[in-house]
Amino acid sequence: MSESDYYRVKEMMFDFMAKAGIERPLPVGTNKSNAKYYYRQALRYGDKTAAEDHKKRFTQLGGDPSELPRHVKLAHPLSGLHKTLRFDFRQSLTPEQSEVLERAVDWYKEEVFTR
Repeated sequence: MSESDYYRVKEMMFDFMAKAGIERPLPVGTNKSNAKYYYRQALRYGDKTAAEDHKKRFTQLGGDPSELPRHVKLAHPLSGLHKTLRFDFRQSLTPEQSEVLERAVDWYKEEVFTR
C-alpha cells in the first residue's frame, strides 16, 4: 500500500481513457483549488493548524467549507473516470494491475479519506 500505487493507477486510468478516445480531465490550478489541495494534504499529515489555515484561505477565496469533504472523496484513485466506465476499466487490468489498484484504494482509504 503506497502512494506510488495511487499514481500508477492514475496513469493506467489515463491510458485506458486515451485508448477509449476519452479526453483526460485537466487539472486547473487556482488559488481556491490550491487551498483545497493543501487542506487535504495538511489533514493527511495530521497538521490540524495548517488544515485550519487552508480552510480559512479557501473560505476567504469564496469557497464553501462544506465542499471540503467532497474534495477529499474526489481524491479517490478512480476519480476522473466516469462511474459507467469503471467496470470496463477494471476488466481491462491484468491480475498484477488489479493488485496495484487494490493497494491504491487501500492507501487512499488509509492516508487520505480517513483523515
